[in-house]
Amino acid sequence: MLLRDLIITQIRTEGPLTFAEYMEAALYHQTGGYYARNEQRSGRTGDFYTSVDVGPLFGELIAVQLAEMWQLITSTTNTDGFDLVEVGAGNA
Repeated sequence: MLLRDLIITQIRTEGPLTFAEYMEAALYHQTGGYYARNEQRSGRTGDFYTSVDVGPLFGELIAVQLAEMWQLITSTTNTDGFDLVEVGAGNA
């Protein structure tokens, strides 16, 4: 059964869905959700491009900026630096 049909059945039996419930199903349903059915989401064969998919230039520019920030922070404060957290880039 298609996810669309499952959602329609759920609405008919249980009443209206909240937007959050709908998006949960659309994105994460175990067989019909976007993230369950498609391994390659970004890049040439995916649905969209991110800076990671275009090539290394964006990463190089970010590295230059972070090095500049590191120098400014460590030269003007009593700290050893800062934490950098990168969340969810690309398909890996």
